[in-house]
Amino acid sequence: GEGHAPQCDGVARPGPGAILVPDSSLAMDRMAVVYLAHTALEVCLGLIKLRGRYQHESPGERSAKSAMYVRHHAASILSLAALSGLVQWRGLIHTETGEICNAVLAIFHLGAVCSFAHAWLCSRSFPAAKIIVPHAPFGVAFALALL
Repeated sequence: GEGHAPQCDGVARPGPGAILVPDSSLAMDRMAVVYLAHTALEVCLGLIKLRGRYQHESPGERSAKSAMYVRHHAASILSLAALSGLVQWRGLIHTETGEICNAVLAIFHLGAVCSFAHAWLCSRSFPAAKIIVPHAPFGVAFALALL
């Protein structure tokens, strides 16, 4: 191609004066890692919540109605895991479908950060790190993919 000097091995390499552009395959690899990490983490957390209690709680600590809401939370995050897993599995990360998925997952995770931040500012009854982990990294990664 233009700006590339042919080599004896048949591989085109940048020639003098070529404009170097970041390799878009690196971005694809980065988002594939984000999608894989997201799917794996959400599946693990969702399966844990299907018990009807959170990790720090003892069995029987919640009422049946309260356990129902924890299981509802589990179903919600398992559906988000399915979304990211299917988009990755079908090779749709860098398509219009992937962009829609990025928007949905960015809104969910950044919304969770805002929800935790509000609760923390009102009560200071849990560690501030809960505001960041695990939602902020995923929210930022999915939002940046939209740029």
